[in-house]
Amino acid sequence: AAKQAGLKLNIYICPIDQYFPGVPNTLVEQMPNCCVTARDGRHKLAVASLAYPQVRTWLLDYYRDIFTRDFADVVVYPNCHAWYSYPLDTPDDWFGFEEPAVEDYRRATGIDVRKDPFDIDDYYTHYGSYWTLLLKALADAQQRRGGRLIVGLDMGGWQGYLPWGATDWRAS
Repeated sequence: AAKQAGLKLNIYICPIDQYFPGVPNTLVEQMPNCCVTARDGRHKLAVASLAYPQVRTWLLDYYRDIFTRDFADVVVYPNCHAWYSYPLDTPDDWFGFEEPAVEDYRRATGIDVRKDPFDIDDYYTHYGSYWTLLLKALADAQQRRGGRLIVGLDMGGWQGYLPWGATDWRAS
């Protein structure tokens, strides 16, 4: 009906929102040891961590099917409903300390974030590089099929949507 009306359809996806209780074959169910981990190394969220290469590979394979469908642009949003399952008083800088991210940061800086003092903003800039790797791969796939990848941003009370490459979204 949209085609007949001359409309192009977009699809909205949240790549890391892959866990819903009772839904089989989710990424979290398949890779429970690859979830976002707390600074203490013990607490995990039901959110797959992009710090694991196998998680990014799984997501790219998962979304290959989407790219074969008749959609124009693909909107990718980094939000996840599983975050809401953790207590509200959890510090903002408590998650994102999966072993691959901690080790990559140690190799790059010499700092072990589990033991040494460190700049949390610098660490999270490093941690965000995994999201950038996934977005770049998705954008490349979209570009090959003639569409755009649009990245959603949560800016407090506002949400913004920018085409990949339109600006440096990390600086926002």
